[in-house]
Amino acid sequence: MTLPEPDRQPLHRHFEWWAKNAGDRIAVTEVGATEGSTTYRALDRDANRLAHRIVKSGVEPGQLVGVSAARGVRLLTGLLAVLKAGCGYVPLDPAYPRSRLEMVADDCELGLVVGESAHSGWVAGTGAGFVGVDDPALVAEPDHDQPWSASLHDPMYVIHTSGSTGRPKGVVVPHVCVPRLFSASRRTVRFGPDDVWIGLHSFSFDFSVWEMWGALAHGGRYVTVSQNTARDPEELWSVIVHQDITVLCQTPTAFRWLAPVALNAGRLPDSLRLVMLGGEQLTPTMLSPWLAAYGDHKPHLINMYGPTETTVHATLRRIRTADAGRTDSPIGQPLDDVRIRLLHPDGTPVGLGEVGEMYISGAGVTAGYLNRRKMNSERFLPATEGPPGSLMYRTGDLARLTPSGDLIFQGRADRQVQVRGFRIEPGEVEALVAGVPGVEQCAVTPRHNEDGELELVAYVVGDAVSPREIRRALSTVAPPHILPAAIVAVNALPLTPQGKLDVEALVPSNKPVPPVP
Repeated sequence: MTLPEPDRQPLHRHFEWWAKNAGDRIAVTEVGATEGSTTYRALDRDANRLAHRIVKSGVEPGQLVGVSAARGVRLLTGLLAVLKAGCGYVPLDPAYPRSRLEMVADDCELGLVVGESAHSGWVAGTGAGFVGVDDPALVAEPDHDQPWSASLHDPMYVIHTSGSTGRPKGVVVPHVCVPRLFSASRRTVRFGPDDVWIGLHSFSFDFSVWEMWGALAHGGRYVTVSQNTARDPEELWSVIVHQDITVLCQTPTAFRWLAPVALNAGRLPDSLRLVMLGGEQLTPTMLSPWLAAYGDHKPHLINMYGPTETTVHATLRRIRTADAGRTDSPIGQPLDDVRIRLLHPDGTPVGLGEVGEMYISGAGVTAGYLNRRKMNSERFLPATEGPPGSLMYRTGDLARLTPSGDLIFQGRADRQVQVRGFRIEPGEVEALVAGVPGVEQCAVTPRHNEDGELELVAYVVGDAVSPREIRRALSTVAPPHILPAAIVAVNALPLTPQGKLDVEALVPSNKPVPPVP
């Protein structure tokens, strides 16, 4: 069997190859309320039927189509069908508030949403059409591959990241950026048909791209679990053991919850070969108990770094026993087709060991932000090398280079932070809090809790509304990962002599901040 060339075909074509040549292999296993497995052939057939219906709705290749479904086979069917129809998908996670979904749909000017009927109530108000992935009439559609195809430079997906104005910005990721992600990682990690991946992340988070296609583009098995199971360490570990998971991807915070359960269980399952950590800053010292127990044997621990704007990951680094006491954050070296430059604010290169802002160029740099010309001109700049027209992305992240060639992450150059794997602009949260009736002023700042985990705290001025009422109002307009961990009522926001917000005065190190019930 000759596999498709990894970088010359969209990833859904890789999936189709497996459906044609090894169709009886299990593609997806659902664990939870809905139990069962689906073969590559069956998933391909169902996606083809839905793709025919999508095309009949009038969309054209290269257009964006929303997908709204809970984790499981129906979600994957919807995503595959959109790609087979020559379109790019826009994640609309039904766990998010309706206002957030409406905002994303409006930003992308969606004319069609594909998803589960149970999650379609909000769609009518956007003016978009709706095609149900669970529509019984789909059985009448052709189940063969369709001839429609997108260009490699057409959008594969658009994922929205936090915006400082309170409105998220959509990152347009073309097909050409994604298949090379796996081939460019082969120096450190390789994947194949014997791998079993577990999907733990919302498809609105680009970690899901790595999980989903790491399995389905390589003939592997993809295990889906509910959001509740993904957040319950005991339940999750049971699934990892019983489903013979080989590749586990988590944020460092989530793995910090899971690791004690695994350590208490004693022997690790023989299947587990890779634990891949990303989405937020990792300091190896948090892995010390794990490394002390299991050393450098299976599973290998991999730290990954990369903004959505450069396609999921830009660097990889294996964490070994020798790293256990480190309190810095080594992110390793760029992928084979990625270049990272460290520059001073004036654009000149920093010296070895000096801290500079990371500028990323190479094959992973995406098409930029949807309908954000000014922001694109500020963040996506002409690259100093590469083919004509190449761009480099100004990350806003700081790093330094060691003599061994390792990059050490040094935090953000601006206020943007990563909380539980999600990039968040405190300004976006401030805009949401300020929109609650009764709030007069608001400041949102990150802080580390007693467990060392990063979280957001909102300080609010306004006698007419309580922290509990503010949280209740926020829960109707903001996804869970944006909600502050604590909301503190204050008489006034402290200022510096220059009239700027005094962030240090907001977070006294010796004073705990109460959570909101």
